[in-house]
Amino acid sequence: MQRFDGYVSQQLFVDQDAPGHLIQLGTWRSRADADSIRYKYKESDTIRQLTPLLARPRDRRVTRTDGAAAEE
Repeated sequence: MQRFDGYVSQQLFVDQDAPGHLIQLGTWRSRADADSIRYKYKESDTIRQLTPLLARPRDRRVTRTDGAAAEE
């Protein structure tokens, strides 16, 4: 992911009670950067191969850092 314009970082979270349940959190410079890459690769071979392996369809949440929480 590091080679994509606008990419900042990512974290992978593994559910301790269900190790097959993963949450990948990607951080991008802007929503437009993330949208651009998502659109570009949505029909890629990798996505086509991985999608049938998912327990449920991929979903997406667009979030922001809560300034008040960051100050605590």
